[in-house]
Amino acid sequence: MFRRSKHWLTLGVLSAGALGFAGMAAAAGAPPNGAGPYDAQHPMTMNDVGFTGPLEAPNARTVPKGAWILEPYLTYNIDYGKYNHGGSFSSTPNTNMFLSATLIQYGVTNRFNVSLIPTFWAANISGGLPPQLGGPSGASNGLRMGDMTLRGQYNLIPFQHVNDLTPITSVAVAEHMPTGSYDGLNTMADGLANSGIWSTDIGLWTENYWSLPNGHMARSRFTVDYSFPDSSSSVNGISALGGGTTRNFTGTANGSNTLTVDASFEYALTTTWIPVIEAVYKYTNGGKVAGYNVNSFTSSGLPDFSTATPVLAYNGSSQVLEVDPAIEFMFNQNIGLIVGVQASVWGSNTSAYVVPQAALDMFFM
Repeated sequence: MFRRSKHWLTLGVLSAGALGFAGMAAAAGAPPNGAGPYDAQHPMTMNDVGFTGPLEAPNARTVPKGAWILEPYLTYNIDYGKYNHGGSFSSTPNTNMFLSATLIQYGVTNRFNVSLIPTFWAANISGGLPPQLGGPSGASNGLRMGDMTLRGQYNLIPFQHVNDLTPITSVAVAEHMPTGSYDGLNTMADGLANSGIWSTDIGLWTENYWSLPNGHMARSRFTVDYSFPDSSSSVNGISALGGGTTRNFTGTANGSNTLTVDASFEYALTTTWIPVIEAVYKYTNGGKVAGYNVNSFTSSGLPDFSTATPVLAYNGSSQVLEVDPAIEFMFNQNIGLIVGVQASVWGSNTSAYVVPQAALDMFFM
Protein backbone atom coordinates (compact mmCIF):
# COMPACT_ATOMS: atom_id res chain seq x y z
CA MET A 1 0.00 0.00 0.00
CA PHE A 2 1.36 3.41 -0.97
CA ARG A 3 2.27 5.63 1.98
CA ARG A 4 1.53 9.32 1.73
CA SER A 5 4.48 10.73 3.62
CA LYS A 6 3.59 13.37 6.20
CA HIS A 7 6.88 15.15 5.64
CA TRP A 8 5.33 18.45 6.73
CA LEU A 9 5.17 17.10 10.28
CA THR A 10 8.93 17.24 10.56
CA LEU A 11 8.47 20.88 11.45
CA GLY A 12 6.74 19.96 14.65
CA VAL A 13 7.82 16.41 15.41
CA LEU A 14 11.41 15.72 14.57
CA SER A 15 13.36 18.77 13.59
CA ALA A 16 11.01 21.57 14.36
CA GLY A 17 12.33 23.53 11.50
CA ALA A 18 15.50 25.59 11.64
CA LEU A 19 15.50 26.10 15.40
CA GLY A 20 18.12 28.75 14.81
CA PHE A 21 19.91 30.87 17.36
CA ALA A 22 20.49 34.14 15.54
CA GLY A 23 21.13 35.90 18.82
CA MET A 24 23.95 33.75 20.12
CA ALA A 25 26.62 36.38 19.56
CA ALA A 26 24.43 39.14 20.93
CA ALA A 27 23.78 37.05 24.02
CA ALA A 28 27.51 36.99 24.62
CA GLY A 29 27.65 40.78 24.45
CA ALA A 30 28.93 40.94 20.88
CA PRO A 31 28.85 44.13 18.81
CA PRO A 32 26.88 44.41 15.55
CA ASN A 33 28.23 42.86 12.36
CA GLY A 34 31.84 43.74 11.53
CA ALA A 35 32.71 45.96 8.63
CA GLY A 36 34.72 43.47 6.53
CA PRO A 37 35.96 42.64 3.97
CA TYR A 38 37.18 39.30 5.27
CA ASP A 39 40.12 37.18 4.17
CA ALA A 40 42.74 34.89 5.67
CA GLN A 41 44.49 37.87 7.29
CA HIS A 42 41.25 39.46 8.51
CA PRO A 43 38.88 36.55 9.29
CA MET A 44 35.31 36.73 10.51
CA THR A 45 34.73 36.02 14.17
CA MET A 46 31.74 34.78 16.16
CA ASN A 47 30.99 38.45 16.87
CA ASP A 48 30.60 39.24 13.18
CA VAL A 49 28.03 36.74 11.99
CA GLY A 50 24.85 35.08 13.22
CA PHE A 51 23.07 32.03 11.80
CA THR A 52 19.36 31.24 11.74
CA GLY A 53 20.03 27.54 11.18
CA PRO A 54 19.01 25.29 8.25
CA LEU A 55 15.42 24.34 7.46
CA GLU A 56 15.28 21.13 9.49
CA ALA A 57 18.39 20.36 11.58
CA PRO A 58 17.74 21.54 15.15
CA ASN A 59 20.09 23.66 17.22
CA ALA A 60 22.47 21.72 19.47
CA ARG A 61 23.33 24.93 21.32
CA THR A 62 20.80 25.88 23.99
CA VAL A 63 19.78 29.49 24.62
CA PRO A 64 20.89 31.14 27.90
CA LYS A 65 18.75 31.14 31.02
CA GLY A 66 15.80 33.53 30.66
CA ALA A 67 16.19 33.88 26.87
CA TRP A 68 13.48 33.17 24.29
CA ILE A 69 13.37 32.13 20.65
CA LEU A 70 10.22 32.78 18.66
CA GLU A 71 10.29 31.33 15.16
CA PRO A 72 7.12 31.25 13.03
CA TYR A 73 7.25 29.08 9.90
CA LEU A 74 5.06 29.18 6.81
CA THR A 75 5.29 26.29 4.36
CA TYR A 76 3.49 25.34 1.16
CA ASN A 77 3.59 21.55 0.80
CA ILE A 78 3.15 20.07 -2.68
CA ASP A 79 2.86 16.30 -3.15
CA TYR A 80 3.08 15.76 -6.90
CA GLY A 81 3.91 12.07 -7.27
CA LYS A 82 4.95 8.87 -5.58
CA TYR A 83 7.83 6.42 -5.41
CA ASN A 84 6.84 2.76 -5.51
CA HIS A 85 8.48 0.02 -3.45
CA GLY A 86 11.30 -0.24 -5.97
CA GLY A 87 11.93 3.51 -6.04
CA SER A 88 10.34 4.19 -9.44
CA PHE A 89 8.54 7.54 -9.73
CA SER A 90 5.06 8.19 -11.11
CA SER A 91 2.92 11.33 -11.14
CA THR A 92 -0.21 11.72 -9.03
CA PRO A 93 -2.81 14.49 -8.62
CA ASN A 94 -1.39 17.22 -6.44
CA THR A 95 -2.06 17.49 -2.75
CA ASN A 96 -1.31 21.09 -1.71
CA MET A 97 -1.16 22.30 1.85
CA PHE A 98 -0.36 25.52 3.68
CA LEU A 99 1.05 24.85 7.13
CA SER A 100 2.12 27.24 9.88
CA ALA A 101 4.32 26.01 12.73
CA THR A 102 5.75 28.26 15.45
CA LEU A 103 8.68 27.36 17.65
CA ILE A 104 8.53 28.86 21.15
CA GLN A 105 11.76 28.04 23.00
CA TYR A 106 12.76 29.14 26.51
CA GLY A 107 16.01 28.84 28.44
CA VAL A 108 15.14 27.33 31.84
CA THR A 109 18.87 27.18 32.58
CA ASN A 110 21.90 27.80 30.40
CA ARG A 111 21.95 24.11 29.48
CA PHE A 112 18.28 23.07 29.66
CA ASN A 113 15.63 24.47 27.30
CA VAL A 114 11.95 23.70 26.77
CA SER A 115 10.01 24.23 23.53
CA LEU A 116 6.40 24.21 22.40
CA ILE A 117 5.49 23.90 18.72
CA PRO A 118 1.82 24.36 17.73
CA THR A 119 0.71 23.98 14.10
CA PHE A 120 -2.15 25.16 11.89
CA TRP A 121 -2.86 24.09 8.30
CA ALA A 122 -5.20 24.10 5.30
CA ALA A 123 -5.18 21.63 2.39
CA ASN A 124 -6.49 21.15 -1.15
CA ILE A 125 -6.53 17.83 -3.04
CA SER A 126 -6.57 18.21 -6.82
CA GLY A 127 -8.92 15.65 -8.35
CA GLY A 128 -10.76 15.19 -5.09
CA LEU A 129 -11.28 12.06 -2.98
CA PRO A 130 -13.22 8.85 -3.64
CA PRO A 131 -16.90 9.06 -2.59
CA GLN A 132 -16.41 6.50 0.20
CA LEU A 133 -13.87 8.90 1.73
CA GLY A 134 -16.35 11.76 1.60
CA GLY A 135 -14.59 13.71 -1.13
CA PRO A 136 -16.07 15.75 -3.93
CA SER A 137 -13.79 16.84 -6.75
CA GLY A 138 -11.16 19.27 -5.52
CA ALA A 139 -11.69 18.42 -1.84
CA SER A 140 -10.41 21.22 0.37
CA ASN A 141 -10.86 22.69 3.81
CA GLY A 142 -10.33 25.88 5.76
CA LEU A 143 -7.72 26.66 8.37
CA ARG A 144 -7.52 23.93 10.99
CA MET A 145 -5.58 23.25 14.16
CA GLY A 146 -2.84 20.65 13.77
CA ASP A 147 -0.82 18.59 16.20
CA MET A 148 1.47 20.01 18.88
CA THR A 149 4.93 19.09 20.18
CA LEU A 150 6.44 19.65 23.64
CA ARG A 151 10.20 19.18 23.92
CA GLY A 152 13.00 19.30 26.45
CA GLN A 153 16.66 19.72 25.43
CA TYR A 154 19.79 19.29 27.54
CA ASN A 155 23.21 20.48 26.39
CA LEU A 156 25.80 17.78 27.19
CA ILE A 157 28.86 19.44 25.64
CA PRO A 158 28.78 23.26 25.42
CA PHE A 159 30.55 25.45 22.88
CA GLN A 160 34.29 25.76 23.54
CA HIS A 161 35.90 27.49 20.55
CA VAL A 162 35.82 27.79 16.76
CA ASN A 163 37.38 24.84 14.87
CA ASP A 164 36.92 22.58 17.90
CA LEU A 165 36.71 18.99 16.64
CA THR A 166 34.56 18.07 19.64
CA PRO A 167 31.07 19.16 18.61
CA ILE A 168 28.52 20.98 20.70
CA THR A 169 26.22 18.12 21.70
CA SER A 170 22.66 18.00 23.06
CA VAL A 171 20.07 15.34 23.74
CA ALA A 172 16.37 16.07 23.30
CA VAL A 173 13.15 14.28 24.20
CA ALA A 174 9.89 15.40 22.61
CA GLU A 175 6.28 14.33 22.97
CA HIS A 176 4.07 14.64 19.91
CA MET A 177 0.47 15.30 20.90
CA PRO A 178 -2.33 14.57 18.39
CA THR A 179 -4.31 17.72 19.13
CA GLY A 180 -5.66 17.94 15.56
CA SER A 181 -8.75 16.02 14.44
CA TYR A 182 -7.90 12.73 12.76
CA ASP A 183 -11.08 10.59 12.71
CA GLY A 184 -14.83 11.08 12.48
CA LEU A 185 -14.11 13.42 9.59
CA ASN A 186 -16.37 14.66 6.82
CA THR A 187 -13.58 14.06 4.31
CA MET A 188 -10.07 12.67 4.59
CA ALA A 189 -8.79 16.15 3.69
CA ASP A 190 -10.10 17.44 7.02
CA GLY A 191 -7.34 15.60 8.90
CA LEU A 192 -4.65 15.25 6.27
CA ALA A 193 -1.82 16.82 8.29
CA ASN A 194 -2.71 15.21 11.63
CA SER A 195 -1.12 12.02 12.91
CA GLY A 196 -3.73 10.72 15.36
CA ILE A 197 -0.93 9.05 17.37
CA TRP A 198 0.81 9.99 20.60
CA SER A 199 4.53 9.52 19.95
CA THR A 200 7.91 10.18 21.54
CA ASP A 201 11.02 11.43 19.77
CA ILE A 202 14.58 11.06 21.09
CA GLY A 203 17.32 13.07 19.41
CA LEU A 204 21.10 13.44 19.50
CA TRP A 205 22.14 16.77 18.02
CA THR A 206 25.65 18.06 17.25
CA GLU A 207 27.14 21.16 15.63
CA ASN A 208 30.51 22.81 14.99
CA TYR A 209 31.64 26.32 14.09
CA TRP A 210 34.45 26.70 11.56
CA SER A 211 36.81 29.47 10.50
CA LEU A 212 37.64 28.65 6.88
CA PRO A 213 40.97 29.34 5.12
CA ASN A 214 39.40 32.24 3.18
CA GLY A 215 38.48 33.99 6.43
CA HIS A 216 34.75 33.23 6.30
CA MET A 217 32.76 31.53 9.06
CA ALA A 218 30.71 28.35 8.62
CA ARG A 219 28.62 26.06 10.75
CA SER A 220 27.85 22.35 10.35
CA ARG A 221 25.22 20.22 12.04
CA PHE A 222 24.66 16.49 12.26
CA THR A 223 21.58 15.13 14.00
CA VAL A 224 19.92 11.75 14.53
CA ASP A 225 16.31 11.42 15.73
CA TYR A 226 14.23 8.33 16.47
CA SER A 227 10.47 8.53 16.89
CA PHE A 228 8.16 5.78 18.15
CA PRO A 229 4.43 5.58 19.01
CA ASP A 230 3.40 5.51 22.66
CA SER A 231 0.25 3.43 22.06
CA SER A 232 -2.38 2.59 19.47
CA SER A 233 -5.29 4.94 18.76
CA SER A 234 -8.97 4.15 18.36
CA VAL A 235 -10.35 5.15 14.95
CA ASN A 236 -13.98 5.71 14.04
CA GLY A 237 -15.30 6.83 10.67
CA ILE A 238 -13.28 8.50 7.92
CA SER A 239 -9.75 9.18 9.13
CA ALA A 240 -6.44 10.61 7.98
CA LEU A 241 -4.66 7.36 8.84
CA GLY A 242 -5.33 5.53 5.58
CA GLY A 243 -6.37 1.90 5.33
CA GLY A 244 -9.62 2.55 3.45
CA THR A 245 -11.62 3.69 6.48
CA THR A 246 -15.16 4.77 5.57
CA ARG A 247 -17.90 6.60 7.45
CA ASN A 248 -18.94 3.38 9.21
CA PHE A 249 -15.44 2.19 10.14
CA THR A 250 -14.47 1.26 13.69
CA GLY A 251 -11.08 -0.04 14.74
CA THR A 252 -7.57 0.91 15.82
CA ALA A 253 -4.39 2.34 14.30
CA ASN A 254 -0.81 1.58 15.27
CA GLY A 255 1.80 4.23 14.48
CA SER A 256 5.20 3.74 12.92
CA ASN A 257 8.79 4.15 14.05
CA THR A 258 10.84 6.74 12.17
CA LEU A 259 14.60 7.27 11.96
CA THR A 260 15.81 10.65 10.67
CA VAL A 261 19.45 11.50 9.87
CA ASP A 262 20.29 15.09 8.95
CA ALA A 263 23.52 16.80 7.85
CA SER A 264 23.77 20.52 7.05
CA PHE A 265 26.35 23.18 6.23
CA GLU A 266 25.94 26.98 6.48
CA TYR A 267 28.48 29.28 4.84
CA ALA A 268 28.74 32.96 5.72
CA LEU A 269 29.16 34.53 2.29
CA THR A 270 28.88 37.89 4.07
CA THR A 271 27.82 38.76 7.61
CA THR A 272 24.21 39.08 6.42
CA TRP A 273 23.87 36.54 3.54
CA ILE A 274 24.35 32.87 4.41
CA PRO A 275 23.61 30.08 1.89
CA VAL A 276 22.71 26.68 3.32
CA ILE A 277 22.72 23.13 2.02
CA GLU A 278 21.12 20.25 3.89
CA ALA A 279 20.56 16.54 3.23
CA VAL A 280 17.96 14.50 5.14
CA TYR A 281 17.31 10.75 5.13
CA LYS A 282 14.15 9.30 6.73
CA TYR A 283 13.19 5.67 7.23
CA THR A 284 9.76 4.63 8.53
CA ASN A 285 8.87 1.02 9.32
CA GLY A 286 5.17 1.47 8.57
CA GLY A 287 1.99 1.34 10.61
CA LYS A 288 -1.22 -0.66 10.67
CA VAL A 289 -4.95 0.08 10.59
CA ALA A 290 -7.28 -2.75 11.64
CA GLY A 291 -11.03 -2.92 12.21
CA TYR A 292 -14.32 -3.18 10.35
CA ASN A 293 -16.35 -1.20 7.87
CA VAL A 294 -19.82 -1.71 9.36
CA ASN A 295 -22.51 -2.46 6.76
CA SER A 296 -25.52 -2.76 9.07
CA PHE A 297 -26.65 -2.23 12.63
CA THR A 298 -28.64 -4.23 15.14
CA SER A 299 -32.11 -3.20 16.28
CA SER A 300 -30.49 -1.56 19.31
CA GLY A 301 -28.29 0.59 17.06
CA LEU A 302 -25.03 -1.29 17.67
CA PRO A 303 -22.72 -2.36 14.81
CA ASP A 304 -23.60 -5.77 13.38
CA PHE A 305 -20.15 -7.31 13.03
CA SER A 306 -21.58 -10.48 11.46
CA THR A 307 -22.10 -8.49 8.23
CA ALA A 308 -19.17 -6.10 8.62
CA THR A 309 -16.24 -6.02 6.19
CA PRO A 310 -12.86 -6.62 7.88
CA VAL A 311 -10.16 -4.05 7.23
CA LEU A 312 -6.47 -4.80 7.78
CA ALA A 313 -4.03 -2.44 6.10
CA TYR A 314 -0.27 -2.22 6.52
CA ASN A 315 1.46 0.89 5.26
CA GLY A 316 4.73 -0.96 4.83
CA SER A 317 8.18 0.52 5.30
CA SER A 318 9.17 3.67 3.44
CA GLN A 319 12.24 5.81 3.00
CA VAL A 320 13.04 9.12 1.42
CA LEU A 321 16.12 11.22 0.70
CA GLU A 322 15.66 14.97 0.40
CA VAL A 323 17.91 17.94 -0.34
CA ASP A 324 17.03 21.27 1.27
CA PRO A 325 18.78 24.35 -0.17
CA ALA A 326 18.09 27.68 1.52
CA ILE A 327 19.38 31.22 2.02
CA GLU A 328 19.57 33.10 5.32
CA PHE A 329 19.46 36.87 5.72
CA MET A 330 20.44 38.40 9.06
CA PHE A 331 18.79 41.74 9.82
CA ASN A 332 20.92 41.93 12.96
CA GLN A 333 22.33 39.50 15.52
CA ASN A 334 18.87 38.89 16.99
CA ILE A 335 16.62 38.59 13.92
CA GLY A 336 17.13 36.50 10.82
CA LEU A 337 15.06 35.23 7.89
CA ILE A 338 15.50 31.91 6.10
CA VAL A 339 13.86 31.01 2.78
CA GLY A 340 14.28 27.64 1.13
CA VAL A 341 12.72 24.42 -0.09
CA GLN A 342 12.55 20.80 1.02
CA ALA A 343 12.67 18.55 -2.04
CA SER A 344 12.57 14.77 -2.24
CA VAL A 345 15.11 13.37 -4.70
CA TRP A 346 14.58 9.65 -4.11
CA GLY A 347 12.22 7.45 -2.16
CA SER A 348 10.55 4.11 -1.68
CA ASN A 349 6.83 3.61 -0.95
CA THR A 350 6.33 7.30 -0.26
CA SER A 351 5.24 10.55 -1.85
CA ALA A 352 7.38 12.87 -3.97
CA TYR A 353 7.22 16.46 -2.78
CA VAL A 354 8.57 19.98 -2.79
CA VAL A 355 7.98 22.27 0.19
CA PRO A 356 8.81 25.97 -0.29
CA GLN A 357 9.00 27.71 3.07
CA ALA A 358 10.14 30.72 5.05
CA ALA A 359 10.80 31.35 8.73
CA LEU A 360 11.58 34.40 10.82
CA ASP A 361 13.98 33.63 13.69
CA MET A 362 13.76 36.09 16.61
CA PHE A 363 15.89 36.02 19.78
CA PHE A 364 14.87 37.79 22.99
CA MET A 365 17.03 38.15 26.09
